[in-house]
Amino acid sequence: MIGKTLAHYEILDKLGEGAMGEVYLARDRKLGRKVALKMLPMPMSDHPDHLARFGQEAKAIAALNHPNIVTIYSVEEDDDLRFFTMELIEGKTLKECLPENGLPLPEFVDIAMRITDALEAARQRGVIHRDLKPSNIMVTAEGRIKILDFGLAKLRGKKDVPKIVEETLTQAGSMLGTVPYMSPEQVEGRTLDHRSDLFSLGIVLYELVTGRRPFQAESWARLISSILRDEPKPVTDLRPSLPQHLSQILSKCLEKNKSRRYQTARELWQDLEQLKMGSTSVEISIRPSVAAVAPRSIAVLPFVNLSADPEQEYFADGLAEELINALARLSELRVAARTSSFFFKGKDVSIRDVGDELNVASVLEGSVRKAGNRLRINAQLIEAASGYHLWSERFDRQLDDVFAIQDEIAKTIAETLKLKLVDEASQLVRRYTHDMDAYNAYLRGRFYWSKRERDAMQKGLRSFEEAIERDPSFALAYTGLADAYNTLAFYEFLAPKVGFTKGRELAEKALELDDSLAEAHTSLALTKALFEWDWQEGEREFQRALELNPSYGTAHLWYSLFLTAMERADDSLKHITLAQQAEPLSMIINGISSFLMYHARRFDRGLEEAEKALDLDPTFGPGHSFLGWNYDQLGRHDEAVDAWRKAVRYLPGCLTESMLGYALARAGQTDEARQILGELVGDDSDRYISPYYVAALCVGLEETDMAFDWLRRGCSERDSFLIFLGVDPVFDPLRDDERFAEILTTVGLRSP
Repeated sequence: MIGKTLAHYEILDKLGEGAMGEVYLARDRKLGRKVALKMLPMPMSDHPDHLARFGQEAKAIAALNHPNIVTIYSVEEDDDLRFFTMELIEGKTLKECLPENGLPLPEFVDIAMRITDALEAARQRGVIHRDLKPSNIMVTAEGRIKILDFGLAKLRGKKDVPKIVEETLTQAGSMLGTVPYMSPEQVEGRTLDHRSDLFSLGIVLYELVTGRRPFQAESWARLISSILRDEPKPVTDLRPSLPQHLSQILSKCLEKNKSRRYQTARELWQDLEQLKMGSTSVEISIRPSVAAVAPRSIAVLPFVNLSADPEQEYFADGLAEELINALARLSELRVAARTSSFFFKGKDVSIRDVGDELNVASVLEGSVRKAGNRLRINAQLIEAASGYHLWSERFDRQLDDVFAIQDEIAKTIAETLKLKLVDEASQLVRRYTHDMDAYNAYLRGRFYWSKRERDAMQKGLRSFEEAIERDPSFALAYTGLADAYNTLAFYEFLAPKVGFTKGRELAEKALELDDSLAEAHTSLALTKALFEWDWQEGEREFQRALELNPSYGTAHLWYSLFLTAMERADDSLKHITLAQQAEPLSMIINGISSFLMYHARRFDRGLEEAEKALDLDPTFGPGHSFLGWNYDQLGRHDEAVDAWRKAVRYLPGCLTESMLGYALARAGQTDEARQILGELVGDDSDRYISPYYVAALCVGLEETDMAFDWLRRGCSERDSFLIFLGVDPVFDPLRDDERFAEILTTVGLRSP
């Protein structure tokens, strides 16, 4: 290739080659500069799907625009040769300039923070490197750090390369030294996310500070075994002068279970920053380590709907949810909550990945086929670590037997895991109704309600009403209908006086029928706190719900919001942590954690929590809202505007539109902000316009009198967000005005 010209690039010399192709020094004749030119390997260049994926991922990496990541200039094609051009980095790799006994600590920390910051930028763009090692990290003549070779990179949420190509890349990469830097999930061929890069980074950092890798063996097979099973020596054993806190940080990076590692590179960067500052009491800032997997722990995955009618999906989901509720009654068994288990619905992940993510020892999965009044249910209990079946069974029954089937499955699991059955009940599955049509309608209602979209929640509401019409004594159906009205009112799709009043009536009816329902006490607590501003009764109901079901994540979630409004930040953070422990993969719980951090004025942490929610689903509208709130208070106004625009796109409504206007006003774009205000004030449709958030927009525009007019209107309409008025940073400019104290007194947040 030397001496040839591709497009307008003259190839001058060969720089190297690897599993992902050959790299050449080239001159860009148009711009008169030298570049690095990289060609795809033949296995990929011969297939159109591989070429399309290559172009898509190159564009994503090019968009990273980070000082510590090599810049990709363009993706080119000439005579059927696909290649890309990138920044030419002149210097040495970390591997080439690594001292025998490791780098001095100050130099190590500086390099570690730069690499970590680059990986965080990649994570935020959904890019996973998958081949991080010292030979892929350059130190320039000026001392800058550049991560090279995203050749094995993948985009989060995108399908991986075809298996034959993946095998080619990983095998070739192994011979070039990739295996020593692989994560446990990577050497086993399991699903990868950004935490795999953090394990690889841990290996790199260990080597940089000690001069040797943490996992070593004389053969690839033994090396893989070491990565999967061995605990590396603490770095302080190899260099006693190193601080103990560094040893703790690297141990976190090298956790075998990715749920116990740092969850983002940002968290690792913060701990490295404390180390750099010379603190002698560095407190590892990530969430506490998950306890060792309990042998008596289980996740119930949503059952697969094999019915001819795809609308029967609600029944399959409901069957799994009822099993979760039944198994949760076994005091010796730790059961992953619904939101976390259902996160894996429709995803191509292994049972071992599920076990790692949810920290459970066993997984129940199954399928259901419903035809008329006939049911066929297949269920299997699997050991997460090994993938071995512990039990499986097929049930061919009548629809009326569904409760008996659920109870039989739950009891079989208890026997298989050697658990004691609850003393007070011969049945684990409670039969709340004898009307199967009412039960079906209830399951359908929960299915739609859980989507948290306006139209879906309206469908759920109608399904709950149908269940109650079929069986007026069905307590759970009243609770479901109460939740539907309360949620519609909280998201301000319904006027508070309509939604919360109805929600309270329905919660009280549910409690008349069955006072032991934690769900009903939570629904009632919500109306007492958010609508009636009855703080004592609201807290009493929250506490009663948690007495009945201490692991009910929704109760912890709503209670944490209430405690934030009461300016009890420490108690609030305690309960949101419990909610996250109950449901670690819940978008709304991670999102509300960001909302609480915002009110606690911990805005950097608020961004991290919002990003965790968006990692689960980038289209999650509330997640972009939570980003917007925190960006704005950090003075990052352009990013706040961008976040609120996305929030409006994914969760349209008065709240997001008002806060977009607020962010625009803060960013100096007052014309568009005033246009939004005019549209909201002049809106004569039947949708509810939140006085609280129109007032927030007025604050952004410095329309103080108008803001107070809307806050007073909010008091008369019992706007649910008014309970946050005492702690909401948006309203800080009004706090010295005597009218603000009057509003707080009206809401009951201050004594007269």
